Amino acid sequence: MDWVLYMLQAVAETSARTLEMIRQIGELRVAMLEDARVSLRSGPVRELVDLMFSYPYLKIRTLEDAGVAKRQTASNYLHTLAGAGLLQTRKEGKEVYFINQKLLDVVAGK
Repeated sequence: MDWVLYMLQAVAETSARTLEMIRQIGELRVAMLEDARVSLRSGPVRELVDLMFSYPYLKIRTLEDAGVAKRQTASNYLHTLAGAGLLQTRKEGKEVYFINQKLLDVVAGK
């Protein structure tokens, strides 16, 4: 019986942490959507934010493959979002990665 209670407590605690993480991600998404609208002023803002929350990092190619923008426009969007502090850039070789660090921090429990 003690083991069952222990397991139920573990499930309850895990569920509570998961719900809190989901709440934080939702709040972050809303805030980033508003910030992206201000930064970009036009364009496929919702689609970009959806991609930012679908992948831990984006590349120009990710936007191209998703049909959001062609190469130069995709680059402009990502650099604008990085300049606004919504994404962090990291260069590895010739590739530039645009990282949604705020989302990763929430998922990591920071």
